[in-house]
Amino acid sequence: MMNPNIHPTAIIDPSAKIGEGTIVGPFTIIGKNTTIGKNNKIGPSCVIENTDMGDGNELIGHCFIGVKPQDLSYKDGFESRVKIGNKNKIRECVTIHRSTKLEQPTVVGDSCLLMANSHVAHDCILGNNIILANCCGVAGHVRIADHAINRHTRKTCRVKFNRS
Repeated sequence: MMNPNIHPTAIIDPSAKIGEGTIVGPFTIIGKNTTIGKNNKIGPSCVIENTDMGDGNELIGHCFIGVKPQDLSYKDGFESRVKIGNKNKIRECVTIHRSTKLEQPTVVGDSCLLMANSHVAHDCILGNNIILANCCGVAGHVRIADHAINRHTRKTCRVKFNRS
């Protein structure tokens, strides 16, 4: 068993659970209500809270995951969630906000690539094998089906708007 490798400048909430083989970079903050699976690489200056993350993900750095949503109906202190699957590549400065509902987290599936400065807002559900290009903003309450990628690749993007 290989314990997590946590940089001495990282701040980890006592309630957080970090899986074996995970690397946590300098100045990263892992907040309350967070579970991070095995063999993840979390770069410098990330903030992760209220999140369940699977195995084998890579966060390059300066990501904000599970922070409160930018929704005026959100009430401070509401402990909603983000769920991230396995083997995702999350590039620098990506933001993924938690949901506004307890029963349904904001979701990123497996094997997705979220390029630099992309944003996944509250209550979104991203399937598997999705690519979000640089600076792509996925507004709240959007569902993106499996294998959706940039239009220039000539593959079909299937986007569903969920007006809940």
